[in-house]
Amino acid sequence: MIGKAFSETHYLDALDRMIRRLSTLNPKREALIDEYNRIQAGDFGEKVVIEVLEQLQLPYHFYVFHNLSLLLETRVQFDVLFLTAHYIIILEVKNIKGTVVLRQNPSQLVRTLPNGEVNVFNSPEPQLEEYMYQLKSFFLNKGLNIPIYGAIVFPFTSSFIEQNSNKTTILRKNELKSFIRNIPVSTESITDNI
Repeated sequence: MIGKAFSETHYLDALDRMIRRLSTLNPKREALIDEYNRIQAGDFGEKVVIEVLEQLQLPYHFYVFHNLSLLLETRVQFDVLFLTAHYIIILEVKNIKGTVVLRQNPSQLVRTLPNGEVNVFNSPEPQLEEYMYQLKSFFLNKGLNIPIYGAIVFPFTSSFIEQNSNKTTILRKNELKSFIRNIPVSTESITDNI
């Protein structure tokens, strides 16, 4: 069941309006267009993941929340939060074209495009680990010990992943249902009336 349905990032509309108002000669216009395209691609990847989860059938109730923002230890924003009475999954969705390498020490995501252009981004691994830690702490403070899992999802084959890290589960869209079905289910950690 969808607890919070997919919705586009509101910031996209503001960016679009700003880009339209700027002169084509404005030096900031290109950077804003790049940001718009990056956010739009991210939204599209998250939408595809939500569509996969809408088709999922499990023998117990589950709820899917898109783009959920919570104030825990700090403010966190989950791309997709999958909630059951047995466990929780945090999905960090990355719609990135090119060859992707997740490096450690320092943690970074390095993307190489077919034309040879190399871009370095913050790695999603520390972010996912932090979100899992904060959510686990939140539930423990409420007296609930619920297993929390996390995965980074690359929804499209336009990403060629060269994973240098084995710390985090990395999935493709077609692996998502199997990953969820293979999570061990024991007694309910929270009531089924969530």
